[in-house]
Amino acid sequence: MFRRGGPDLEANRAETWSWIASIPDAPSDAELVALVGGFAPRLAVQLRALVEAGFGAALPTLMIERVTKRAERSEPGLLLAAMSGLGGIETAKPAVDMWRLGRAVAHSRSLTATFDAGVDGVEHRLRTAGTADPDIAGFVERLDSFLLEHGHRGPNEVELASDTWATNPASVLTIIDRLRLSPEGVDPDEAGRRLAANRIAARERLRRAVAPLVRPFVTRLLDAAARGTAQREQAKGTIVLGISALRRPLVAAADRLVHAGQLPDRTQLFMATVDELPTLLADPSSLLPELAARRARYEELDALIPPFAYEGQLPDPGTWRRRDDELPPFGAEPLVGIGVSAGVGRGRARIITDPSDPRGIEPGDVLVAPLTDPAWTPLFLAAVAVVVDVGALQSHAAIVARELGIPAVVSVSDASRRLVDGDEIEVDGNRGTVTLLRRAESAA
Repeated sequence: MFRRGGPDLEANRAETWSWIASIPDAPSDAELVALVGGFAPRLAVQLRALVEAGFGAALPTLMIERVTKRAERSEPGLLLAAMSGLGGIETAKPAVDMWRLGRAVAHSRSLTATFDAGVDGVEHRLRTAGTADPDIAGFVERLDSFLLEHGHRGPNEVELASDTWATNPASVLTIIDRLRLSPEGVDPDEAGRRLAANRIAARERLRRAVAPLVRPFVTRLLDAAARGTAQREQAKGTIVLGISALRRPLVAAADRLVHAGQLPDRTQLFMATVDELPTLLADPSSLLPELAARRARYEELDALIPPFAYEGQLPDPGTWRRRDDELPPFGAEPLVGIGVSAGVGRGRARIITDPSDPRGIEPGDVLVAPLTDPAWTPLFLAAVAVVVDVGALQSHAAIVARELGIPAVVSVSDASRRLVDGDEIEVDGNRGTVTLLRRAESAA
């Protein structure tokens, strides 16, 4: 099933960039239809590469967990330490770059004053300040460089109808506004050096904890897991890059139809199938009732919580729980999940459901989220620990938390709905537990 040696991710990335360069700046309707129609075979190739890379990360990780189980019982968090500070993880770079932008704001009086005036409208204030203030001019230049490199990413980045950081820079600036408040000690560059040194020591302790004959096997497994982790994030990044390139002409077409009064809003275009796209572009009115019905169904399903895992056939949506269902509050017993990044963090729980609007989180808080993708991970640097409802040892949240040195527990079922904003909690990334220390006054 899989090619010997794994996918050629560099070739995939180079080919994707070549394809992006071939997309016309303003494709005709026929060119847009051809572009969309040809994307599925491209995506299939990239998904195969992602699956191969994913297995390359998951299988050695699963094996090393089994081999080192006794050592992990003696020293909880030892395996996590041996998998942290790998370097070269693509999805960690945006967080580091945003951190540096946040430091630029924190170290400049004029930038601090600009952000202190409120995050709403901050981009306009920055871009209209001109070149008289070198701090602001330099920041804008660095922001544009960030958007050029990372602008294809953003919340729900595999969803064509979603904004990216490039199409909605305000979401980037909102995160930077939180990061500028973080203490200097959170510096991810320094954390990376510390984690790398700890990783070397932890790997040696793992080796010593197993029989001498098994030690070379442990070394190879750790090397394979590290290599697979980086490859998985690179493969996912190539997919996101291609989706972003396809999104641009589709959004332009949707905005054109909205401006002409032929569609009620941009998202209606993304309710159409590939086969319907020619009709939609030529005669939108003929599809409006069906598109509206699909949008209504989309919103109905979005109000539900799909099962995180299932066996066999997907359970009927009629059996899914609603997002607004009340759950019993967090009690005295710790919530148990999967510890994915070593360390212990204590602070106030801040429930964040949209990474584009994280204004509630302050230094010393614990970020609690229903799920995360790479767009969330810069926020990790604004928190002392992270709790996520879903996830696993090789999920994005886990990988980036280990790169940044942030204690994290994932797969804590319904944590974002059972915890209350302001609860004082302890997050033990070594043991995978979340313990309530003090109930928020609002919930008392």
